[in-house]
Amino acid sequence: TLAHLQQRFFEHRNRGSLPEGTVDKLIVSPLLDLAGLYDSRFTIRTEALMEISLAQPDELLSGRIDTLILQEQFWILVIEAKNTTLSLSVAIPQALIYMMAAPQVVDTATFREPRPVFGLVTNGDEFRFIKLLKQSEPNSQFDLSDIFSLLPPQRSKLQQILQVLKQLSNSIA
Repeated sequence: TLAHLQQRFFEHRNRGSLPEGTVDKLIVSPLLDLAGLYDSRFTIRTEALMEISLAQPDELLSGRIDTLILQEQFWILVIEAKNTTLSLSVAIPQALIYMMAAPQVVDTATFREPRPVFGLVTNGDEFRFIKLLKQSEPNSQFDLSDIFSLLPPQRSKLQQILQVLKQLSNSIA
């Protein structure tokens, strides 16, 4: 299945750049399905409007999260897809801003630490995961995964991307 997804993606990609909606349809959405993140225990929101107030009283940022996967009030995964011609560095700040807007949920397993919020940014050619641990501002911390590239001459990382997504799906009891 993964080989088929990759082949189909590159057949389209070889015709030229792909807009973010096409990246989502050809590669992101099928991966989410394979990972079980479209199962009924999750809620999926696409193009979810997000407004975030800045430190200045009259400043408001707004945007739309490409895909948001939730379980009840807990944000499982924020996905930001970009055109294949754009670098992931463009998507990371945008995804982090969205992730900062997530409600803070205490981990029911420990009843102490807040649960992290996870993000995925992609341009179809490359994927990168983000982990954000929200704490009282400005102490929030984030970490970035390595870049998972589908581009030759490297061996495709599609299997590893699916494994991370499955782990996110399975981590929610």
